[in-house]
Amino acid sequence: MKTFNVLYIDDDLVNAKEKENKIDPLVRGLSSQRKLKFLFEYPIKLEPFVDLISEEYKNIDAIMIDLKLNENHQGKSDFATYPAQILATAIRTYQNGADKKINEFPLFLISSIENRIALYDTDVKSHDLFDLFISKNDIAESGIKYENQISSIIQSYQEISTQKFIYESLNIDEVKFNSLNINYDNENELISTTSQFIFNEIIKK
Repeated sequence: MKTFNVLYIDDDLVNAKEKENKIDPLVRGLSSQRKLKFLFEYPIKLEPFVDLISEEYKNIDAIMIDLKLNENHQGKSDFATYPAQILATAIRTYQNGADKKINEFPLFLISSIENRIALYDTDVKSHDLFDLFISKNDIAESGIKYENQISSIIQSYQEISTQKFIYESLNIDEVKFNSLNINYDNENELISTTSQFIFNEIIKK
């Protein structure tokens, strides 16, 4: 069984005590099968933080970002002043184009249900930035489900990166794929676009 490396970005990583009380229980719930190994970064100002990611984590398997990154700074001067959507936009930009600095990998959003409803659900334009929402409220009950979903999506990115057409990703031949009447050609699409199309428009339906 392969273990994937996931960078977890959260302002509750401001110090060891906050990490132990707030982050460690979540991580234990998301890695009980050892499919995922978490690395951690406290979010700082946007430009230097994206530079850090592009230098230190450009080949990471995935990144998980807390929705609210600007609450817990406890005396730090370079703390983040932006939400997860802004950071995700910057990462996706660096993953695209001829001059891309970061390989394509999944982005996962983690938050409480309350914050999601208040700060994310109505922000429809940002929904395609993330591959999956993970609720902090139910990790104790659903951690294994989330761990399986996260690892599967990571694998999908890696498989799609080696395949030219969507029917190859679905492991069916071209004739059968055409009979499904799915109007999608991933020849020139981003991996994230193809993965999310398969997950949202085929698997979930």
